[in-house]
Amino acid sequence: MGATAACDPSDSLDRRATAIGEPMAGVQLRVDPVSRELLCLHPCGFEGYVDEDGDWLRKLDRGEWFGTGDLAAVQPDGSTTVLGRADASVNRSGYLVLLSDIERIMEKLDAVGEIAVVAAGPEGKQGVRIAAFCVPRSPLEGGQLRRNCFAVLPHHAIPDEVRIIEKMPVLPSGKIDRKALERILASN
Repeated sequence: MGATAACDPSDSLDRRATAIGEPMAGVQLRVDPVSRELLCLHPCGFEGYVDEDGDWLRKLDRGEWFGTGDLAAVQPDGSTTVLGRADASVNRSGYLVLLSDIERIMEKLDAVGEIAVVAAGPEGKQGVRIAAFCVPRSPLEGGQLRRNCFAVLPHHAIPDEVRIIEKMPVLPSGKIDRKALERILASN
C-alpha cells in the first residue's frame, strides 16, 4: 500500500513521537466514529486479500476505504495518532483498554524483562479477562507482579492473571506469538 501519512522533519520531537503525521498527497484518512479504526483511501491502494494459494479472500472495489486495523484519533492540527491495534483491545467495565498500554506500563516495573498481554477468554465481572505473560529480569512471582499493577494501572486494566515464563514464544518474524500465549491459557 505504501506510505499513508508522514510527519515533517521540522515538527517537534514530541509531535513526531506521538503522531503519524498528516496524510500524504492523494491519501485520505478518517477514523470510524464507532470502532475508532483508522480507515484509508489511497490512490495506489492494494486490491485486496489473498490466501496462501493466491486466491482472493476479499477483493476491494476501487475507491473503497481500507480498514488498517489500527485504533486512531485525528488531532485538531490534522495529524493522526495511532493508539494501538484494534484487534489488541478489550472492553472492560465500560472502558476501551489497549493491551499495548498495559504492556508499556508494566514493562517499567522492577524485575520485568519482557511482557505480553493478551485477552484471556471468557468474560469475568469486568468484561473480557486479561492475562499478562512476563519473562523477568530477576526472580519474580506472578502474584507479586499483579499486586504491583495496582499502583500503576487503572483498576479496569489490571490483568486478571499474571504468568511468569522463561521465554516468550515468537513467530518467524521475531514478533511475540500471541496465539501461542492464548493456547497456553486455554490448555490450563
